Amino acid sequence: WMSWVWSIVSAALVVRRSFAENVFKLFGSIKTSQFTDALAALGHTIDASFVKLTKVKDLGTFDAEIRLHRTVSVNVSFNVIAG
Repeated sequence: WMSWVWSIVSAALVVRRSFAENVFKLFGSIKTSQFTDALAALGHTIDASFVKLTKVKDLGTFDAEIRLHRTVSVNVSFNVIAG
């Protein structure tokens, strides 16, 4: 399972969202379902209940925590871009 974890951690994950043009703020925030949909597009299916996101309301690079086991979790970086 280590190769599976590595493939997620090293994935170039991108979430596309619309934003307010003059202030570079998102309309709303990124939801865990949007994050898991982006992972699914790369071939990795993860239940959203195992994903912990901070409040993401801007464009840029952020981290998500994916809980693999009660005591094991990994951080996955992802980019939020306009789209």
